[in-house]
Amino acid sequence: MTNSNMQLDREIQNKFVNALLQLSVTDTFLGRSSLLEGLPRVALNRSENNSRLDLNQIISGFVRLGRDKKTGKRPLIIIAENAMSEIENWQGDLTSTFQEIIKQLELYYGGEIPTPPISLPEPEKLLFKGRDERVPFNFIQKALEVSKSICRLQIPRLFDGKPKDDDVSYGTAWVIAPGILITNHHVIEARDKRYESPATPEDFQLQAENLTAWFDFFRESGSYLACRNAELLASDRDLDYAIVRLKESEKIRDRQPLSIVEEQPELQRGNRLNIIQHPGGGPLTYAIRNNFYVGTGDSKDFLRYLTDTEGGSSGSPVLNDYWKVIGLHHAATPIKPEYYASLPQERYQTLPEETKKGEVITYHNEGVAIHSILNNLPPKLRNELGI
Repeated sequence: MTNSNMQLDREIQNKFVNALLQLSVTDTFLGRSSLLEGLPRVALNRSENNSRLDLNQIISGFVRLGRDKKTGKRPLIIIAENAMSEIENWQGDLTSTFQEIIKQLELYYGGEIPTPPISLPEPEKLLFKGRDERVPFNFIQKALEVSKSICRLQIPRLFDGKPKDDDVSYGTAWVIAPGILITNHHVIEARDKRYESPATPEDFQLQAENLTAWFDFFRESGSYLACRNAELLASDRDLDYAIVRLKESEKIRDRQPLSIVEEQPELQRGNRLNIIQHPGGGPLTYAIRNNFYVGTGDSKDFLRYLTDTEGGSSGSPVLNDYWKVIGLHHAATPIKPEYYASLPQERYQTLPEETKKGEVITYHNEGVAIHSILNNLPPKLRNELGI
């Protein structure tokens, strides 16, 4: 079906035009024309000086064209996808608006020609108890962009200023401002709390100064970009963060700081969270989709979630589905059985993932709320970070 003879619902068209007008690219005739990339050349009645009229004329023109009979391409969806690629700073609300518009346009264009029911089984829409596991292409595209600003840290373990058998520790960090990384305090400290005393302030400082950050470390046998040595700017043991400026920051001048949520969100139990990490000091790994927020820790400064990590993942960004940072991953914490017994039945049922093969999960992972960290920073450093 092509819907080539059907009018687009006026409400959908207005919503589409209003969303397009929020993009700076639509301010000019040339910019609006760039949204037609990938579409066939057709005669359109354009307006050079009136953006709203021009966009309406473009949409109406491609409504008349309908779905491309040779390729099956849907012109209005191509325009919407081109527009999404122009969204600046990954604006969550605007991205969601375009995703909703695309869903409505998919209904407008229709799907494949129906086949007799006997040919194919009825499709099941809710395979995961109501959770839609599908993600759009730009979710993956943004995940790849974000990875460029996440690195593996290698920390020398120093005792009284001297290395111990070339011993090193590993963690993860990410770019919070140009040339500046954030990770955990305990990653820089590099001590086993079970049988080692905390690092002295002098050793802590030296370990920060002599760290190595590996960017683009995607495969064990692959290449990577190494930045050596740093300046310690701030740290806090209680909130478990450390911020350093790379001495070789010019090497990563093209790496964009990760976007941070404008204010700390009020998460609901079951909200999805994503973590990009270097577990075990190994290559970059994604933990996405089957990961859920479960509640706060001992205070609202700490977030708990079901997301797979392991040693070396400390310092990773905890991200929402718009790839904005909401926390700094730092630990796993044991969960007592009475935790589950205390949950109202309806809340427990929202997260059946908390049981695996009949066994209740005994650990939650935990991160530090990013705005708790930002509010703890010295004003001068906050200004430098531009946050």
